[in-house]
Order: sequence, then structure tokens, then C-alpha cells
Amino acid sequence: MAKKKPAHARGTLAAWLGVRKCAIKAAHETMGVLKKERGDDKIPKDWASRSIPLFKKYYAQLPSDGRPDPPKRLAEFIRYQYKHDATATSVADKRRTGRNWKVQSVGLLMQLLLLVIETAPRTMMQMSRVPLWRDTMEAHGVKCKTLWRYVRTMCPALGKHLRVEYKMTLSVELMAERVETCVRWLSKAVLPDKGKPYDGPPIPPPPVPNAPNPAAALRIPTCVEDLRAAFLRRIIWIDAKKFYISPETFKAWAVRGAKSVTIQDARVRSSWCIHFYSAVNYIHGGILIKVVSGTKGKGYKPDKVYKLCAVL
Repeated sequence: MAKKKPAHARGTLAAWLGVRKCAIKAAHETMGVLKKERGDDKIPKDWASRSIPLFKKYYAQLPSDGRPDPPKRLAEFIRYQYKHDATATSVADKRRTGRNWKVQSVGLLMQLLLLVIETAPRTMMQMSRVPLWRDTMEAHGVKCKTLWRYVRTMCPALGKHLRVEYKMTLSVELMAERVETCVRWLSKAVLPDKGKPYDGPPIPPPPVPNAPNPAAALRIPTCVEDLRAAFLRRIIWIDAKKFYISPETFKAWAVRGAKSVTIQDARVRSSWCIHFYSAVNYIHGGILIKVVSGTKGKGYKPDKVYKLCAVL
């Protein structure tokens, strides 16, 4: 965990320079007064606390436009500024010691960053197989992990934020059927003399031969008044979601040479599937969906099922 910077080290240089001068000026004046009162060079331990009134006085004289808030621990701040007054020339952080980057070209790092965004790798090591990334590693003698650190320093927003989902490809017939359903429902929801004519992308014709084009009489609503309120309030909106559960092999912490552990699980042969359904209506709100078994054994009497549907 990185060490948190002290309060006086945060903020811009120009904003904190005036606050630092107030603290140093208050400390020196307090030191002079205390030495004069005591008659010697011994300074009490609470001298920083006695400097707070003077600091507040000089702080109030700073321009209010862009003036940063004073630190919460004023005594600690004044003591720190007085101690480092002789050596410190700026309130900015000192340059960190350590080795310089092996890749100094900013343009090359920007190319690698754009390459990562274009490739969208699943793992970091996947980039080591990309020609430009591999050539940079060999030419500068850096590891893949180090090169990743350079690129992420250039762009802190870079991370695993891209979601990749696998879904079934829809056939042309199914897409045409969905479009036809949407057009039919939209035609029923919009009043005939309201809305505006449809001017969007061309709608594929229905699969029925010699059928009229649904886009000819389609109206697009422009406001709430263009809709059939009674029709929409009778609709029951239903949605469904499936989750497939299957165990995957993984590695656990153990001593080198430990034997593998085998767990018998029925889900390996055929994965489990959990279905989630929801139904809601404008008038009734959430609608209870009750699953009833189709068993017809002796002594079993299933509950009576009522089918709910919208009136078209």
C-alpha cells in the first residue's frame, strides 16, 4: 500500500506556496517572541501550537480566489515547514530515485497503448505474441509485465473494462419475425392520426408472398399523447434470463508436488441451467409466476393454472 502524502504535500504548487509562507513566517515570529520571553535559546515543545493564531492571521490575508483550505493538523504542518525551511525550495514532491524507464519514446508507448485498445487482449501475456509488442520487448530488453506497467502509467484508465459475451447468432428468418412483431405492436400502440410517418432504415418485407409492406402505414410517436394509453396499460411485459452452471478446473495453494484432487460432480456431464422470469403490468404491478409440475400420479392434484395475456 502506497504511503499517504502529508496534508502539506497535496495540492498545486502555486496554491500551497502562499500557505507555506504563512506557516514559516508565523513560526519564526513565534520563535523570536519565545526566545525573548525566556531569555535563552530553549524552545518549549508546544511552540507550534502557539504559532497557530499568527498563521490564521496571515492565512486570512491571502487572496480568497483559489486559496486552498488549511491543513487539519496545523501544529504538525507549521513544525514541518519550519524544520524544512532551510533545505526545501518547493512544496512539490522530490524526484523519485530508481532506474529510468528502458522505453523512453513517448510515441512508441502511445503506439503500444493504441495496439492494446485495438487488440483487446484477454490476458497480459497475450500481447507478447503481437509483433510490435514482441519487437519492443526484444529491442529494449524489457519483460511483458514491465511494458504493461509503462503503458498503464501512460493511461491509468486502461483496465479490464471490456465485457465480451457469447450469444447465439440470430438467423435471417428469426430477425425478420422479430421486426414484424415489433411493427405490428407499434402499429397498435400509436393512434392512426397521431405521430409521424416512418423514415428510418428499410424494413424487410414479411415472408408471406404479396403481403403489404408494414412500413407504409407505420407511425412513429413523438409524445405521450400519440399512444393508446388503454392498450399499453393492459400489456404484461415479460422477460427471461438463463444462467448455465458448470464447474471448472482451478488451482489452489499447496506445496509443490501435491497430488491432484478429483471431485465427482454431476454437472460435468450436463451443465445445470437456472431460468429467471419476470412479469410486470401497469395496473397490477409485479405478477406472480408459479411453476406447476405436470405430474399426474395417484393422490396428486395440481393447482389450477390461470393463463394471463394481453387483450389485443
